[in-house]
Amino acid sequence: MSKITTIIFAIIILIIIPTTLAAYNSTTEVKGFRIGECKAWTQFRKKFNKTYSSVREAKRRKMIFIKNYRLVTNHNKHYDLNLESFLCSINRFSDLTKEEFQQKYTGFQPPTDYNVTHEQGFGIKAVGTGIVVGNHKKIIQEAKVLKSIDWRRTAVTGVKKQGECGSCWTFSAAGALEGQIFIKARKLYEVSAQYFLDCVKTNITDGCTGGLMTDVYKFSMTNGIVEEARHPYTDGQSPDGCTIKDLTIPIKVTGYIELKKVSEDELLRAVSTIGPISIAIDARWQSLQFYETGVYFEPLCDPNELNHAVLVVGYGTDEDFGDYWTVKNSWGSGWGEYGYIRMARNKSNHCGVATMPSYPVVSVRF
Repeated sequence: MSKITTIIFAIIILIIIPTTLAAYNSTTEVKGFRIGECKAWTQFRKKFNKTYSSVREAKRRKMIFIKNYRLVTNHNKHYDLNLESFLCSINRFSDLTKEEFQQKYTGFQPPTDYNVTHEQGFGIKAVGTGIVVGNHKKIIQEAKVLKSIDWRRTAVTGVKKQGECGSCWTFSAAGALEGQIFIKARKLYEVSAQYFLDCVKTNITDGCTGGLMTDVYKFSMTNGIVEEARHPYTDGQSPDGCTIKDLTIPIKVTGYIELKKVSEDELLRAVSTIGPISIAIDARWQSLQFYETGVYFEPLCDPNELNHAVLVVGYGTDEDFGDYWTVKNSWGSGWGEYGYIRMARNKSNHCGVATMPSYPVVSVRF
């Protein structure tokens, strides 16, 4: 081989090898499974009893799982270095993409005229016969704000699982109703979310496609509420539609209050004095999808991009990571802190916790 040929060959090698490696790295991002990753995949399928429709689908889900596994692992390394305030973990959602998860497990639909920024703070809104803003303001202004509170001890029922249905709004509203009923009647009823899922229909709210908590309160003012035992949840809309007529909870919903928007102070006073409060949050992030424990803070969260309804049931302060809201979710007790999440408080309305808070007003009918 001549000297010139050797040089040309060397140049070709220098060009081809990096290109080939780059192509390999991009096309085998998840194909080069590590032993630990394969073991994690096997354990995941066994633990959550995961089966798939075909070998091809199983391979696709494995690739998604490995990407998520690496994301969780990298996040937790940052946590170990005190660079994060919460841990993530592999859970039953770990074979879903971010987009799939949002489509299946959120469901809050904001009003069509909704437009709120940090600078705007709309006033309190009261709806219902005899429901006046002044009464709410007086309660809030005179509120004795506790250092911490946890309504789970008295006014909150067990964590629910919404399934693959955008029904989070029904569970958030039902939770707020349960809290107000307990405070008025001193009896904890379990309110049927299925009743609302099947029966509440508006231009915004429509079953598993999503909805709004205030639509539930409006509906309940004229149609009442039903116990969970009378109409249990079925992971989706009932095939027969809205058929329940027998109301079993002796409570009258007389109206509802929408708190001043973007005010964590008002939300704090309301939770301290009035009880659990319905809210909506930005749940577009995989850090939330895989949340396990700690005080959740996601820098990318947008307080105006609300897509998931939950329930604030308390607040407190973590000695390591600061102030938080205690929030009840509807993704089952196997997610997060037994179905709950602690979300950062006093962090500029983080994830929109104070953007659209509301609660129903009830009276006893005994």
